[in-house]
Amino acid sequence: MKTRLLNISCIIAMICMFGITLNAQKRDVPILNYGVGPVIAGSIEASALPDSARKFINEHFAGVPIVKCQKEFSSSEYDVEFSDGVEIEFNAKGDWIEIESGNFSTLKPSIIKAVIPATAYLWLEEQKVTNLVESIKHGKSGYKVELEGVEFDDYRFNETGKLLSISD
Repeated sequence: MKTRLLNISCIIAMICMFGITLNAQKRDVPILNYGVGPVIAGSIEASALPDSARKFINEHFAGVPIVKCQKEFSSSEYDVEFSDGVEIEFNAKGDWIEIESGNFSTLKPSIIKAVIPATAYLWLEEQKVTNLVESIKHGKSGYKVELEGVEFDDYRFNETGKLLSISD
């Protein structure tokens, strides 16, 4: 009698487990899917930006509303987007790394003049392309200026503003 009761219990347990397995197989989403992955960036208040980034924004973008302010957690870089579409990337210290126009526009000449060396700006002005600048990157080797609507759209300058190369 005990053996028969044990056998019946085992059969019921197997039927229940088989039913649970079938039910789990019918789901589109795996049962143990708890989230989408690690958080790599998050919104922050503009007041949480490093001092030099806030000073740069106040000096060159005073009165332009900020629509997005974000911190990249892995690199400690900051991304700021303004209502006119301009985006600025700052490093952890608050120094600008890249300024990019948005909304299919170009950067204002006053911004370009303020962030690159005078000799580089004068060279761009002589070429009559200051109104075509869509982004500027600043790194250890100098500046990269990208233009819109021209065949040769990649200009590289060293830290002092000397032209190093032009490419497409």
